[in-house]
Amino acid sequence: MLGFRTRLAGLIFAANCFTATVLTQTANLFKLNDFGGWLWNYW
Repeated sequence: MLGFRTRLAGLIFAANCFTATVLTQTANLFKLNDFGGWLWNYW
């Protein structure tokens, strides 16, 4: 990718996607499954 603005826009978009994922999966983050694992229930 060329250009400073393009890279900045990509970084902002990636941060936005990460934030959306964290906000939607916060309730499931520390939930244990039958085997004692966490977060892998949904992958």
